[in-house]
Amino acid sequence: MDQLKQQYEFILIRLGEIALKGKNRKHFEVQLQENLKMHLKDLDVRISRTFGRMYIHLNGAAFDEVAERLKHVFGITSFSPAIKSDLELDHIKQAALKAVLAVHPQPKTFKVRVKRPNKSFPIKSSEMNGELGAHILVNTEHLTVDVHNPDIEVAVEIREEGAYIMCQRIPGAGGLPVGTSGKVMLMLSGGIDSL
Repeated sequence: MDQLKQQYEFILIRLGEIALKGKNRKHFEVQLQENLKMHLKDLDVRISRTFGRMYIHLNGAAFDEVAERLKHVFGITSFSPAIKSDLELDHIKQAALKAVLAVHPQPKTFKVRVKRPNKSFPIKSSEMNGELGAHILVNTEHLTVDVHNPDIEVAVEIREEGAYIMCQRIPGAGGLPVGTSGKVMLMLSGGIDSL
């Protein structure tokens, strides 16, 4: 897995419960971004956000060190090391193959799952699943498709700024970002007429 992590320049962060916060969502996302900056302040990383996701550009920082810190940040449901590609089909195919070949130990089965938040991308998700799956099959040996119980899932998110390709999902602490909840006071009384 170390070789896989060295291939990736980004970490994609999934936000979970924050997405349910309606009008307060931006406040929660900004607070999480500030919390991430605090946890990673001594590393030369860059944090950006888009609707429903945050990204950490590693800028050469060690994946393992960043990942260990992310596991303890509330508000993150999961995160993945990611390769970013531009939106050219051939480049996405190459990036997906690169991600699969970097997985160690080498998997025997895989499946591709494409999400397309960028609806202006001309190829539908189901077609992209087939395109990427076929490209991986043709360019690997002893690797087959298993859509029910694969060794790895090649997850692809096609967004406005590019396509992100991932083969690993690491659980986060979940919950809501520290600093988004108000203060609570509790009064206890032992009197007989006390509420």
